[in-house]
Amino acid sequence: MAVSYRALPAEVLEEFDKASANYRWIQDNLETLREKYPDEFIAVVDCELVYHTKTYRNLLKYLYVNRGRLGLVASQTHSADRILLR
Repeated sequence: MAVSYRALPAEVLEEFDKASANYRWIQDNLETLREKYPDEFIAVVDCELVYHTKTYRNLLKYLYVNRGRLGLVASQTHSADRILLR
């Protein structure tokens, strides 16, 4: 059964749009991010780097404590990039 995204509440669609924009920003700036923050985890909010750290645990702690949720885009800046979309 196909899912209609139009049936989703506007605030959910807005979060999808923000996450997509943040993901694109990371992809567009990945080379620079890798140079500045090698092998680090980063958090991006509204297409702006807001945090970087060497450990995933610290990233999650920052997101929870400072942002109150994990609904942001985060990535690791090494060659096997992993994107967290929550």
